[in-house]
Amino acid sequence: MIRIDLVNVNFGTIPTGFGGNAYTVLTINGSSSQQPNFICIRGFDDAVALVVGILNAIGEGRWSKVWEKEFPISKEELKQSTPTIPGSVNVRAKGAVLLSSDRGMERLVFITLNGVYGQNPSYFATSIICSASMTLTSVQAPKGKLREVNGIAGGVYSNIRINPEWGIFTYKDFTETNREINRMVRQMQKDSQEFNSWMSKSWANVLSDQTYVRDPSTGEVFRVYKKSWETGEFWREPVFQDVILGGVKEGSKLQELLQMEGWKKLEESLGGFR
Repeated sequence: MIRIDLVNVNFGTIPTGFGGNAYTVLTINGSSSQQPNFICIRGFDDAVALVVGILNAIGEGRWSKVWEKEFPISKEELKQSTPTIPGSVNVRAKGAVLLSSDRGMERLVFITLNGVYGQNPSYFATSIICSASMTLTSVQAPKGKLREVNGIAGGVYSNIRINPEWGIFTYKDFTETNREINRMVRQMQKDSQEFNSWMSKSWANVLSDQTYVRDPSTGEVFRVYKKSWETGEFWREPVFQDVILGGVKEGSKLQELLQMEGWKKLEESLGGFR
């Protein structure tokens, strides 16, 4: 079996006033997914580790590395690399890795890596961008048959002709993937801004001994006085609704009396309500 796979990894952090939010988007042959782990490819060893991780995640046996060999990058190839982001450096590497599975298979993977890595230091948090694109050319065969299959695959590969329509399809898919990545980053920035606003309000209220309460039946929101160390609930008088009583302990006799008289329990939030 011979196959060619295109893998793209975008990792970055968005600085906030309380640290930073990180994201990782992994795209394999045009299919993108957000990853729970941080993936930053900064060299050939990182690329090999990602290839092994992807194969193991597919579930077709357990793969492990037998050997790897990194090939030198020519001066001409290095000249073609120009950082597109201020303060960033290019990541270029190529090589081969032999993998073995517990199901009696071997896979020889040729890796071509192009990427960029950069940091933007900040007082609050360092912004990081780490993007990498890899072309994986693989040959797979049962153990003991890889050399023979690799020779046949080499002849087949040398006679492959590229269909021009593939380039159009790839560009379209790349554009859609980038649009989705940008949407995800914008959503993360929006969530981060909302969180920062909520935290700012919360700290301001703690320091000024205030909090927000809301009447769940009317949606009205009030800013009321409350010591930061005090506990207890807020209740609202049901008739004229101009009296709000705070410090009512849960399960207390006062709470039982208020419930009997029809008082309404209010919702509370230090950072306010959306």
